[in-house]
Amino acid sequence: MCLSTVYKNDRNPKCQVLKNVTHVRCEDGMVILTDLMGDEMAMEGEILEADMIKGYFVVKETVPV
Repeated sequence: MCLSTVYKNDRNPKCQVLKNVTHVRCEDGMVILTDLMGDEMAMEGEILEADMIKGYFVVKETVPV
């Protein structure tokens, strides 16, 4: 099983959003994350980078205007 850590805007431990992510989907400008326990979290933004070998995603958060 591949689990990922999601970061906001930068792959920096201070920017960590969620660990043990099992599912990522994008819809209507939102990135929806689901963790190992089945809890969901949504962020407004887009996927900037994903590395399945290293197990991480970086989401570029958009700021509503």
